[in-house]
Amino acid sequence: MKLKTFFTWVVFAFAFGAVHALAGLEGIRTIPERPVAGSDFVIEISGSTPGSPSKVDAIGTSAAGQQITVQIRVSDGGFSVPGALRATQTVNLATPGTYQLTVQWNYAGTSGIEIGVATITVLPASSTTPQFRGLSGLWWAPDEPGWALAVTQPESGRLFAMWFTYAPGISPQTAATWYMLPAGNWVSPTEFSGQLFTAVGPPANLPFDPLAVAVNRVGTATIRALSADRLEFEAEAVNGVTKRKTLQRFLF
Repeated sequence: MKLKTFFTWVVFAFAFGAVHALAGLEGIRTIPERPVAGSDFVIEISGSTPGSPSKVDAIGTSAAGQQITVQIRVSDGGFSVPGALRATQTVNLATPGTYQLTVQWNYAGTSGIEIGVATITVLPASSTTPQFRGLSGLWWAPDEPGWALAVTQPESGRLFAMWFTYAPGISPQTAATWYMLPAGNWVSPTEFSGQLFTAVGPPANLPFDPLAVAVNRVGTATIRALSADRLEFEAEAVNGVTKRKTLQRFLF
């Protein structure tokens, strides 16, 4: 299986797992809550920092020897306000297992100061078969017209989804935004989770330039199939927005 690690930062906090909080550590969690080996997921650390540490490290090891290292430097923007830390690293682990993470503050000229430990569990990759095979279509919330979720489910059973909605902090004339869920995993027969992306590129009135296209990870999304005609959609975006809504099929 492919092993891939890359970094990104987000601005939301919540506790996860068996967290034994000592001074400064508020919580560690994974997004999605039940990560699957071989698929991207997010490890999030939140806490309060005494003084002005130069970075924070979280180092984890499983019984199989697989390691996780999360490192946030002040210059990377990991500190949202003085004394507060909310930052994440996106990882892809090929080896399932339970990982013990040790979190340290690091100050210039000193060794790491341990502030807490936590455990996270990565499930083995499985060939989970989705319970529903006819989820392709347009899904919406009748009480919130104007945005929706377009879902495609090919023969493989996996989902591809486009979420068209309105971005916060933008004028009504320019607020339309598309997010995409291009890949993910069925973590149960009725729950599909993956990374949420957005793309930017040249406007339609100019010649297309592929070099001007950029795809950025902005969060995570989960689709839960409640029935053949009802979905629960949950998204957590990089700007701190959380959306959770029960959707029904849009009937033409």
